[in-house]
Amino acid sequence: MTGIVSRKRGLPLIADLAVITTSLTMFNFVQPGFDLWIVIPTLIAVYGYIAVYFLSSTEVVRGIKIRLSLENAFIIFYYILFFWPYQKEILGIGGHYYYSYYISNGYEGGANKAILLSIAGLAAFHFGNVILSPREV
Repeated sequence: MTGIVSRKRGLPLIADLAVITTSLTMFNFVQPGFDLWIVIPTLIAVYGYIAVYFLSSTEVVRGIKIRLSLENAFIIFYYILFFWPYQKEILGIGGHYYYSYYISNGYEGGANKAILLSIAGLAAFHFGNVILSPREV
């Protein structure tokens, strides 16, 4: 029988709540534009979440664990969609973060707010994943 129960408590939940609270608070006070003091810590937090997802394993059947899961695919897609343009800007490869082949008018002044909302969304996804992870009862 599977029930929706929190299997992990403590540090992951506190860290997720701290990331969500900090990013949403900073969202209200940050200036428009692209600031490295916001983007670099945010990318470090993203890499931390990626490491957490790829280092944890999922038990498919009792005794069989795999590292590939739907959450890992979502994290990679989320990173490419929301964080890769800022990573390219920091590394100096490719075009600017606000330029896209598909979107003609990028909003270059909203980078700080966009990346803060993106990390809040990623932390909320991890928070929900930890709280609502099924386990045998």
